[in-house]
Amino acid sequence: MVKQVEVLGRNGFRLLAGSTLVSRFGDIIAGLGFLYVAYRTTGSQSATTVVAVAEVVPYLLFGLLGGVLSDSLPKLRVMKAANWYRAGLEVVTVGLLLTGTMTYAAIVLLPLLIQIGGVIYNPCSRASVVHVVDPEDRVGANSVMSLIENITAIVAPLAASAILFFGDALWVFFAIDALTFVVGALLLGALGRQSRGAELLVAEAVPEDAPHVVARTWSRFRLFWSGVRTSPVLVLVFVSTFLTVLSGTWAWQMGLLFISLPDPHGSTWFYSSMLALYAVAGIVMGLVLPVLTSSLTILHYRCAVLVWAGGLLLIGLGPNRVVVTIGVTALGAGISLASQTRAFLLQEHVPRWAIGQGFAVSAVLLYSADALSLIAFGALNEALGTAHTVALAGGLMLVSLVVAIGAGRAVNTALAASQGASSTAG
Repeated sequence: MVKQVEVLGRNGFRLLAGSTLVSRFGDIIAGLGFLYVAYRTTGSQSATTVVAVAEVVPYLLFGLLGGVLSDSLPKLRVMKAANWYRAGLEVVTVGLLLTGTMTYAAIVLLPLLIQIGGVIYNPCSRASVVHVVDPEDRVGANSVMSLIENITAIVAPLAASAILFFGDALWVFFAIDALTFVVGALLLGALGRQSRGAELLVAEAVPEDAPHVVARTWSRFRLFWSGVRTSPVLVLVFVSTFLTVLSGTWAWQMGLLFISLPDPHGSTWFYSSMLALYAVAGIVMGLVLPVLTSSLTILHYRCAVLVWAGGLLLIGLGPNRVVVTIGVTALGAGISLASQTRAFLLQEHVPRWAIGQGFAVSAVLLYSADALSLIAFGALNEALGTAHTVALAGGLMLVSLVVAIGAGRAVNTALAASQGASSTAG
């Protein structure tokens, strides 16, 4: 915990982390709120699922563009504008609910529009770490960001349950979210008055940058991907991110549910305890990692995937709940280590002028893999059964690591051949 306290002592990072904390808490609260509103308004599971999909669509359609824009424009101004924009939409949501004029079309459209703001805000937020934190403190800073994700994942649903327990005023969900965006914008305003935060008021320049934002966006997009193709580390991270999440999402979100709760009408205590254990394992990893090292490498990422895959194999093949419990612990630790290492490697290997694009690409890959995993492994589950499908997911994750390593080596070989040809020509 000492490393996290030290990095939070840097006033610039404390303000950035505070803005991220309140924004993420509000995001979860509002996301649950839209689902509750949809279900109570329509009474339809399918209609409610459409609302959940609407919250993901902006990241799939506009994620890459959001990353380029987050680099082409001053990050601090983009984040503040995104917060005020989302706060305004939440106020509209509150107004529609209080006046009884909320329609299903609005229930679908509003979260979609709100998440468009998140498409731009999120890569800016993670990319800003490299501006307000020194390189030796990045592991600690990423640990804090990971802790924020894990803690809000526990606290926000409990807060949502408390809101429903004390009444049926669903508008409160969105009033809270609007307030978090306002507080986040104010914290970012204070960050802009710090010496380190002032760096976020100017967009990073690249050689021969185009003066017009549209031309600049396209040129930066092409320049970023030309750099990715010559970086074995980034190729491995992006390929492995997609393949591991593709292998693991269904197994975690649905497989564990079906294994922990074989009877739909049975007690949910074991499943609930596994969700809590998963979050606790992630929190512990976030606290311990900065104490162990100040730098993360591809080796850490490979170890994270091995632990992640091992957790899935234990859950799928476990003969009893004790083994499943060990598997869930490994899963929480492995995913937390993978997430923190991914963030560090992006900060380390992506140029500062393209860091937003790096995080945006990672997010698009995550969301795409999530959707494909739920579809593909859901179909496999019908044929193989839950335990075998989860075990298969763990095995495929090990295979995916080999594929990612092969992709990285292929880039190394291509680079060596290119350099050899250049030197021969010279």
